[in-house]
Amino acid sequence: MLSLWENKLYGHKHIVEVYNNFKNTPEGHISVVMEYTKNSCLEQLVTNVGMLPENLLIKLGWQLIRAMNHFQTKTNQSYSGLFPSQILFDDKDNIKVCLIIFDLCLCLLYIDLC
Repeated sequence: MLSLWENKLYGHKHIVEVYNNFKNTPEGHISVVMEYTKNSCLEQLVTNVGMLPENLLIKLGWQLIRAMNHFQTKTNQSYSGLFPSQILFDDKDNIKVCLIIFDLCLCLLYIDLC
């Protein structure tokens, strides 16, 4: 299920790539191997810097809109619960949205138990 979901989102420049996932036994934990992003997240940036300049907010806003539009177009779902800690920055200070949904991982555990 996760591989189907990640394949639909593969290759968008503003969405964090998911490379692999596996269930650890016997603990039953799910591990997700994702793209490394060099810089921090939006939450940490706002905490450290404070108010961000308008031109940066416009740039980040458009990138976020493109990522979320891609998600909705490819999955036919809307994404709720996006937090500033899920908006990461690559080495060129472009955003990379981490759309791994922990509910999805719980769903995988449930399917595996049935």
